[in-house]
Amino acid sequence: MQDSTKILMSSNLVINLLLSFSLNHIWSLVHCQQIIVMMPLFDVNLPANAGYFFRFVLQIASFDIIDVDYYFRAIFGVPGTEPVSLNFEMVGFEGTYFISNMGTLFITYLLGALLLGFLWLMKKLERF
Repeated sequence: MQDSTKILMSSNLVINLLLSFSLNHIWSLVHCQQIIVMMPLFDVNLPANAGYFFRFVLQIASFDIIDVDYYFRAIFGVPGTEPVSLNFEMVGFEGTYFISNMGTLFITYLLGALLLGFLWLMKKLERF
């Protein structure tokens, strides 16, 4: 019994170390990718094809899966604005409003807040 528990505990430790090590590297890669994608904002002269590349990689780095600009304009009444500069437009910040620049992440945060509120409500109703 003790041997099997020791084997289970040691294998669990090794698996946790491997997973945390690999997830830490993946998280670091995402951070580096986000910094690299924002490089055009540093006013570095880039060719046009690099701008297309950065715009494509920005969709991955910002987790922008769904184009929600139309829905933001319809629901929140956010009008379209001009970008701050050509560099911001190249990176994908097509306006000055935070909500429209957040994209899909705004919906994710909103759903997370609604879920937390629902869980809090269920916890309060559990007492009755």
